Amino acid sequence: MTTMRALLLVTALLISQIASAAEGVPFPDLDTEGYCTALVSKMLVKTEQQVEKEKCLVEEKQLRAALLPF
Repeated sequence: MTTMRALLLVTALLISQIASAAEGVPFPDLDTEGYCTALVSKMLVKTEQQVEKEKCLVEEKQLRAALLPF
């Protein structure tokens, strides 16, 4: 009976440690600028390339803001 209590106690401690560690995981810093630059890098017209890069950056910022609460 004592070993069962000890096993349950150890299990409860491990579960609480895992749960508290998962809460503190920050959102990783992504290279959004590099991603958007690579995405439009093969476009031939430089003005269109800049416009599409700016759209990409805005979309990525909006997606990040939408995911922030999670």
